[in-house]
Amino acid sequence: MATTASVTKGDEMNGEIRKSISIMRLPLVIALAPCSRARLAEAPSLFLEEGVQSNKYRPSQMGADKGKESIVGNICRMIGISILTFGLGVATAPAQATGATQAYYSYSNEVYLGGNYMRAASGPTLNDTNFGGWNVSATHFVTPFLGVTADFQGDYGHAPISPSAQLANNPFVYQHLFFLGPQIRWHRSERFSSSLRILVGATDTVSNSDTGRIPPSTFGLYPSATTLSLKPGGTFDLNLSPRVALRLAPGVLLERQGGSFQRDFNVSTGIVFRIGRNN
Repeated sequence: MATTASVTKGDEMNGEIRKSISIMRLPLVIALAPCSRARLAEAPSLFLEEGVQSNKYRPSQMGADKGKESIVGNICRMIGISILTFGLGVATAPAQATGATQAYYSYSNEVYLGGNYMRAASGPTLNDTNFGGWNVSATHFVTPFLGVTADFQGDYGHAPISPSAQLANNPFVYQHLFFLGPQIRWHRSERFSSSLRILVGATDTVSNSDTGRIPPSTFGLYPSATTLSLKPGGTFDLNLSPRVALRLAPGVLLERQGGSFQRDFNVSTGIVFRIGRNN
């Protein structure tokens, strides 16, 4: 009997996952279709030269065309990530929570402790490099579905600069980030839950810890400064008990560096503790 019940639960789980993936196809199509049209719309202008069709780019426009294509590609990727996250939440949203499920989400507060990984560039002309650190957040749920999140993280690494007589090693660079914003819990069940959040805050960058009195810009680094940042993303929690869960939290960091927004990949994993019974 126990084996039969286990198989039945496994089949239900697989069915939920297949249903979610099937429903997510529509948001993906919606995300990619405008990008395809934008690229097709640009194609004629890339091959026309003064009203005459040509098989080669004009040298004077090659750089501009590549720039346009890069901008379109970045916009498409951002739209795809946002709608995919939104689609995942909608696809897994339950019609009504059961009594057993409500026992997991009757707590009004969540505290998260975890490690963090970020892939980012430390300067406008530098290659992306790996940063590691920590991530702590606290969420107060006004309702079982809507909460307010305060999020803090620190990321540390070395910037891959060109060899220099002024520095023997790659300089140490670190950031501390602070965010606040809404969190919407789209799906909740006894097994797992998923949320969507859009956080606004600031990034405090320190890039002169190894450069001394030499300006960081000498080595191609962004200056030490506190700048505006955004952190759209989601959370996926696997419940270990009503009070404890494992979390995976992917997202995108939009940081204002050097007069423009830099887009960085960010992911955190750790443990969630639920406290306070109000909901």
